[in-house]
Amino acid sequence: MILLQVVRMSDTQRLIIAVLLSMAVIFVFGVVIPSYFHEEEPQEIIKGSKEGYHQKGSLSKNDGAVGKVAESPETGKGGETKEESSLKSQSNQLVLPDYPEERYKLESSLVVAEFSTVGGAIVKLFLRDNRYNPKGGGSLNIVSGDPLSGSPLPLLGFRLESDTAPVPEELHYHLVRKDKGVLVFASEYGPWKIERHYRIFGNYRLDASTIVTNLSKQPISATPVLIVKKYKEFKVSGGFKGFLNPSRDIPGGLCSVGGEVHRRDIKKLEKDKISLSGTIDFVGVEDLYFISAMIPKREQVEKKVGAESVYSDENLSFGCSVSVNQSGVITGKLMKGETRLDEGESVKLSTITYLGPKEYTRLGEFGYNLKGAIDYGWFGSLAVVFLHMLKTFYSWFGNWGLAIIFLTFIIKLVLLPLTHWSYVSMRNLSAIKPLIDDINRRYSAPEDREKKNQAILELYKTHKINPMMGCFPMLLQMPIWIALYQMLARSVELYHSKFFLWIDDLSQRDPYFVLPLVLGASMFVQQKMTPTTADSQQAKMMLYFMPAMFTVFMLMLPSGLNLYILVSTILTIIQQKFMYKPKVVTASEANVKLMADIDNKEVSAITRSKKRRNKNE
Repeated sequence: MILLQVVRMSDTQRLIIAVLLSMAVIFVFGVVIPSYFHEEEPQEIIKGSKEGYHQKGSLSKNDGAVGKVAESPETGKGGETKEESSLKSQSNQLVLPDYPEERYKLESSLVVAEFSTVGGAIVKLFLRDNRYNPKGGGSLNIVSGDPLSGSPLPLLGFRLESDTAPVPEELHYHLVRKDKGVLVFASEYGPWKIERHYRIFGNYRLDASTIVTNLSKQPISATPVLIVKKYKEFKVSGGFKGFLNPSRDIPGGLCSVGGEVHRRDIKKLEKDKISLSGTIDFVGVEDLYFISAMIPKREQVEKKVGAESVYSDENLSFGCSVSVNQSGVITGKLMKGETRLDEGESVKLSTITYLGPKEYTRLGEFGYNLKGAIDYGWFGSLAVVFLHMLKTFYSWFGNWGLAIIFLTFIIKLVLLPLTHWSYVSMRNLSAIKPLIDDINRRYSAPEDREKKNQAILELYKTHKINPMMGCFPMLLQMPIWIALYQMLARSVELYHSKFFLWIDDLSQRDPYFVLPLVLGASMFVQQKMTPTTADSQQAKMMLYFMPAMFTVFMLMLPSGLNLYILVSTILTIIQQKFMYKPKVVTASEANVKLMADIDNKEVSAITRSKKRRNKNE
């Protein structure tokens, strides 16, 4: 029964069911399999006067007890020695000063990075590629602003987590070196000396090293943490309004461990933060087209052996976390495992950083599994093939719109056998519709349902028709459609790319909705030309419903995607107009004979049954 209901559906009805089922599977997969991780709350930072803060010295005159190792240390509360307790007490009394901020720049052919002495981190990062310039003019700054204070949310911030002597992210640094492509900042805070080294390269790469040295005379355990932050305002509407205006450019965070990318957008981070450890490839924050990612290096621990410094491979464990606060600020952190530093020992946390657009080819060349930052979905490999084809066609035409049109033509040509197969099957089903109607009239009574199904199956067998063949080719094409959608919707290559006239950005919706409306009209024409086995009322409903639904759905989607579907629909209309002719079959004596045979078989079966009962009696 279920099979018969399926086979009677029109091509369009099967497509709708296939799409809805696919969306349901994707939804269930994304919602039902969450992960739960935990992360400590950041310590509160107190700003105040200069007292207790040491910009260039080590410890204040009142700190004489700190750093002295007692001959017979006594244990205080919680198992702490007097030295540890004293160091912890003095660290709690340190207060950040309000020193004047100074800024310095590093420039490459692709970016201009501006650093602040407050935190020794990046507070502005401008992309020089004109393709990414905002429509209002100027260069794109990928550093976000705090939604409450408006101050920059720094990239590559640093803090030192320690039970006895923590270092805040807002520590003030001073510049100690500035060469071509190189900046070095330094500061001293409590028992620590901290140096921050930066070197810029020409492929959105920035190398950063932070060296922490213990200046006290007692061992201290600490965890170095590098930080990137992101805030992007977006609105997600519910109901019909949300359907009309879906939000695609949602900020989020991601962490790649052992080649597997774990990502969550801000909505999922509010429920489930990321917290992982192991072989960290990178950790970062992102939106649809841009990413700030930190990649850990592996030469971290310095030990003093006599007068020499020796780097060892011990304690090379890393952790990553991504979380969001109540203001919507997403924070990605790269953490080195807790390290015990004796007097004069240092720990170095070095990273390679990618700060720029999510160009697939560039990320692939950069390495470290960064290309996994682009989520093309289940059919990502196919989407990448289409992207390479699209870039090749762009190199021929110099216009992304023309490249999309040519890509559509090539895909349509490749799918021609499947399209032909599907259309012929639907045409044959439509041709025998009068015979099916005849059977439905003959066996209209509820008790004749079994005979009706048998007659329809015999009819398919007589005319050598497999009704599933009309649906099967369309199902085979679904991965191609999904991969194309993901590629066109997520590729930064289409960002601010012009087509012609009013379409000046193929990554955004058509500002005047011309493409969606023309698409709806063309789908109406295609629907009218498509053969169907549905009754007149169903066919009429689908004729108007499908084009209207697609028009509404496509209103807010990228114009590049609208262009692809429009060209594909027009090519389908041309194909149906000039390659196929309608085939008509009327109710015939063969059909009458087929139903008569079914009736005779039923009579024979009843007669045989009666004879068996009489014989048994």
